[in-house]
Amino acid sequence: MAYPIQPVPQAFDDLAYAIENEEITRLLREIEDLESDRLDRLGRVLSRHHCNDN
Repeated sequence: MAYPIQPVPQAFDDLAYAIENEEITRLLREIEDLESDRLDRLGRVLSRHHCNDN
């Protein structure tokens, strides 16, 4: 027996949207942290290289 397709209640749709936004925000923060770490390491490498040139 097939059930008729019911529209998703707005509250569930809103909840899914909020969870998705929270996950996207968390991932963006994680990427930001990784990029910050990478730039810090790159800065230290360049600083050492510059110091060795003097």
